[in-house]
This record gives sequence, C-alpha cells and structure tokens, in this order.
Amino acid sequence: KIGRFNAAGYSRYSKWTNITSMSNLKRGDLLFFKTNGKAIGHTGIYIGNGMMIDASSSNGKVVKRSCTTPYWKSAFRNARRVF
Repeated sequence: KIGRFNAAGYSRYSKWTNITSMSNLKRGDLLFFKTNGKAIGHTGIYIGNGMMIDASSSNGKVVKRSCTTPYWKSAFRNARRVF
C-alpha cells in the first residue's frame, strides 16, 4: 500500500521501476510529462505501439494518441512501471 501523491510524487515513487527512455516502455507504464511550466504537468498510460491513453483537456475526454510525436517526446520526463 502506498500513500496518496500528486502526479509529480508518483513520478518519483522509488519502489516502482523508473524508465527514462521511451524505447524501454511496456504496456501499462505510467508516463509523466513536463507541460504548462510544471515539473510534471501531464500523465498518461502507455498502451503499446507508441500509443498512450490520457485525459485531454482540449478535448474534454480520455483519448488514445501517439506519445512519440515531437511534442510528447520533448515533454517526456520519465515513466514508472508499477509491477
């Protein structure tokens, strides 16, 4: 059992495997991105084949999209593997 964290806290949770390269992602990894000037301003879940699901503020819903676009690649900070 772990405590409650915000996204930045989960991105640093040391008991979960830290992934620093998108080339090492596996399905189910939690993705953390630097956006809007925040150290960690956005999160997603990797679903494989360069795709993620995440809550899109501009679309107002959960979306499936590429996490390998230049924007997301440059915003990527790390991922955590829970299991």
